[in-house]
Amino acid sequence: MQKEQIDRFITLASLEMPALVSQSLFQGAEVYEDYALLTFRLPKVYPIEELIDELEDQMELELLYHHVPSKDTPFGQRCCAYSNPRFGHMHKLNAQADDRMECDTLYVTLYDSLEVMGSELREELTRVMKGGKLLYAVTEEELLKDFICL
Repeated sequence: MQKEQIDRFITLASLEMPALVSQSLFQGAEVYEDYALLTFRLPKVYPIEELIDELEDQMELELLYHHVPSKDTPFGQRCCAYSNPRFGHMHKLNAQADDRMECDTLYVTLYDSLEVMGSELREELTRVMKGGKLLYAVTEEELLKDFICL
């Protein structure tokens, strides 16, 4: 993953998704072999349900899941959305709610390849299915269709 790819994503996402990503609120990036993890402060604090609505309003994004880790406490609810590969982008967005059910940080993973992205999304979906409760999740078949039917 090269710095130019990260810079290009930040610039485009700030224009395409200003309610979620702001160039001025970029906190930094951790670069790995097949992907980069970018951290952004959200332009405003979102209740998790409102953040999910905002993610769903983005034409290029598909909601992967909304997960509640425990029926006893709302703390730690999380959601994940990914870019539909048909639009030519390769990224996913994750957020986790605090004890007030609010999110103030967005984690964006940029991928180098569709194969790695599809595999990572599938593994993440499998992982969250093992505990807690899913309020929403795509099926594995729906996920695979997004990566096979290009």
